[in-house]
Amino acid sequence: MIDKVIPTALACFCLLGTSTAAAWTKVNGRIQLQTEEISHCETLALDAAAVMVSRQWNLPVDYLDEDEAPNQAREEARLRLLAAAKSYAVRESENEKTEELKAFVNVSRRKCILDYIDSTPPTSIK
Repeated sequence: MIDKVIPTALACFCLLGTSTAAAWTKVNGRIQLQTEEISHCETLALDAAAVMVSRQWNLPVDYLDEDEAPNQAREEARLRLLAAAKSYAVRESENEKTEELKAFVNVSRRKCILDYIDSTPPTSIK
């Protein structure tokens, strides 16, 4: 389920990125990313955390929106994260809940970064 959510969310968040960001590079077989290239993935990971905390602890979702309301693309990504979170079981113990939280956030972030790499050509490969 998360495999279907993140590419869509990535597409939405890429629209929010700056046009001056350089594409990723590959040096000696290692991919190098600029922070601004994947900042949308960190935003997505924060939203994923809010969603999973809500699911595991049966709380209302509390997104960390700072001074501005989220745009439509972010709202749509959040709805997809909410749907994806339903595929994760609600755990009993605090440790299990925390592990589900970490897993969901890590899968969301990793998939977003991989989708970015797949959808954006590198500026150089050395």
